[in-house]
Order: sequence, then C-alpha cells, then structure tokens
Amino acid sequence: APPAFGRDFSPPPPPGAVQTMATPAGPSAEIIRAICGVTTYTGRMCHSCSGNFEVDRVTDTALRLPLLSPEAQLDPAVREQEERTPISLQELMHRAGQPEVIDGYDCDACRASASERGMAHSRSTITQHGGLVSATRDVVIIVLYRFGQAVDASGNFKPVKVKRQVSFPTVLPMEAGTYRLFGVVSHIGSTLSAGHYVAAVRSRRDDTWYECNDETVTPLSLKALYDGRDVTSVRDGAEPYILFYHRNGGDGAPLTPEAADSTEGAADAPAGEEAPPAQEAGEGPRTAGAGEGWVVLDDSGSVDVRIAGSPSAGAAGPPGAVAN
Repeated sequence: APPAFGRDFSPPPPPGAVQTMATPAGPSAEIIRAICGVTTYTGRMCHSCSGNFEVDRVTDTALRLPLLSPEAQLDPAVREQEERTPISLQELMHRAGQPEVIDGYDCDACRASASERGMAHSRSTITQHGGLVSATRDVVIIVLYRFGQAVDASGNFKPVKVKRQVSFPTVLPMEAGTYRLFGVVSHIGSTLSAGHYVAAVRSRRDDTWYECNDETVTPLSLKALYDGRDVTSVRDGAEPYILFYHRNGGDGAPLTPEAADSTEGAADAPAGEEAPPAQEAGEGPRTAGAGEGWVVLDDSGSVDVRIAGSPSAGAAGPPGAVAN
C-alpha cells in the first residue's frame, strides 16, 4: 500500500551524518516584479544638439520617494521648515521627476557629430528628468523615505526619522489605470533606535479596513478610508511608511460620501455591509470563520496559507497569523 499522505518514510541517515533542513525558496525577483514592479527611467535633453534620449531604465519592486529636498539634508533650518510643511503624495511624485540642469556632460551624439566633421568635441549642458514612471503592474508599492541622514551641529551625518505629514489618496490615478489603496504600513516612534510597526489592510472579503498590530486585529473606523478623502494617518502617533495600491478591475470605485455617512456608527463599513463586531480591549485576535484563512510569514521568509477548518489550522489560527 502507498504511504499515508504527508508522512515521510525515507530511511534514517547513517550514524554520524549531519542533518540539515532545506530553506524553502521564496518567489524569484522576476515573479515579484511581474506583480508589483514599477519601471522608471531618466530622460535627458542635450542643449547643444537638442537630442533627447533615455537612460537608466530599471524595474524595481517599489516607487521610493524622498520626503525632503537635498538641501534639507545639509541645512537644519531648511529641514525644519520642510518637515513642518505638509505635502501630498502627488506632489512628491511630481517632484521626483523635476528637471535638473547638468553642465559638462559628455554627449555621445555631440561626440559623434564632432568626429564626423573633424572637429574637437566639447562637453555640453543637459536637462535631466529622473525617476520618470513608464510602466506599473497590478500592484504599486510606494515607500515614503521616513529614514534619512542629516548634518548635526558638528558637521557629521546622523540618522534621523522624517516626520513630515504626507496626505495620500485612497484612489490614485496613474498612466496604467486607477489604483485603489489596500494597505498601509506605519511606524510608531520618534527615533530609528526604537519603535513599532503596525499595518492597516482592506479586506477583500467585506471591504472593511482592519488594523493588524502583532497578533491583534481590530476594525478601523476612520471615515477617510471609506469616503474617498485623502488620508494622512491611520493611527494617532504613527507615520505612514509604505503604501500599497491595487489596480482597479472595474468594481473598485470609491464609496460616495453619502454611502459613508449611512454607515456611521457601524465601524464605517461600506454601505450594504454589516461591520464586524468591535474588538474589546484585551480580547484576543479575531477568529476566522469557515472559508477564511491566514497568511503566515515565517522567519525564513516563506509564506504559508492556512484555511479555517482544515487539519492544518485551528479555530483561532496559528500564532501571529492575521485573519483575512
């Protein structure tokens, strides 16, 4: 008879043999970029030959946006002023592609033209636009650079946390389509040496937002998450750090303010949906119902999906799992 499913009947190792456990292989970089890749490039225009060309085209897993200008890293007064000035996500994306004039550039087209005419090649001035987005996939991840370097009173660089307020939309129009916010990772803490991360996620099951704080999961009642307004924070004292957007498939339009108002007092759940019961202080994590499951990320980076009611998952799920 064949061995029972899930049992290992391989012979034992010989005496003295060293046993090792194989580390599960995670998804390849190509697979990750196919799902959440952002392709950017740098555009350059030569002032001498008027040539336009693209360089540094790369596909990354996220769009990474600095919150402060380069001048703010060197001047404490500029840094303080910029940190006190709120800014929108759209402004940050626009500033990332702002033009920069560069002198003394070695233009290949100018060099080739000078060689054909038997003349000496002279370096030129160019206008450069960096960080231009040319393509996005189904998932767009945006990293707000909360952690950077600043010059202290002694003239030395030191790590700092940037607390500048950033407003971001729940619906983000981009060239490849309209994207809807479905996750926010925030950092709690004033310095880089200590702190805590929490996540806010929108459930695909009931379209309700939940906060995931370690093993505790509670529904969120922030109205801006439901009525289409811009969001600046999903938790008091926490700065948004990583934003997750998913391309709409035709049914992801934001709720209208009227629909959001009709759900007031019911955890601000979308119209027509009954909000899950609020979690009391000290209560354990929410228990998943039949057909629900957990996504578990272990120390090796492997992802395990467990479904409630299956032999591999208990009623409350594995430790550290988040019901979804």
